[in-house]
Amino acid sequence: MKKITFLDIFLILLTGGIWLLYLLYKYNKTYFKYTLLAFIGFIVVLFVVSIINESSKSPEQREIEERARLAHESVEREAKENQKLQKEKEKANSNEIAAITFSQIFVKDNLKSPSTAKFGNIREYTANNIDLGKWTVTGYVDSQNSFGAVIRTKYAVTIQYDVKNDKWTLEQINFFE
Repeated sequence: MKKITFLDIFLILLTGGIWLLYLLYKYNKTYFKYTLLAFIGFIVVLFVVSIINESSKSPEQREIEERARLAHESVEREAKENQKLQKEKEKANSNEIAAITFSQIFVKDNLKSPSTAKFGNIREYTANNIDLGKWTVTGYVDSQNSFGAVIRTKYAVTIQYDVKNDKWTLEQINFFE
């Protein structure tokens, strides 16, 4: 949240004063001249007070204010980074179906006859999120072996999802016949 400064208050009062002057000019021109002079005097007083306020600060006071501002910015930046990291974690951990799909792709790439691969229903898989974006998927595939016979092979695949590059990588694959 931004700290309200004297300049912000000054601009709000200036805007309100201009609006008030417009209304007075439009509806009651008799008092417009006096109100305009009073408004200009008020603005001059505010300006002088702001200059005195800023110049009356000691160098130590200015340094303390600067440190406080930098600390506040640092806390805000860290909070934004933590929020971004949390979103990345949520994205990495919510990809169960993607993990199953990519495990099938990696299994298919390691078969003797990938074109004959038939995978089971998605409900027949177990996908466990081990760590941030790291999944172990177990399932089975029916495919032809090197002799042409169709056999069912169970497998376990460990894959990693890289949130920054939006890429899946194979870490380990095991087949059980």
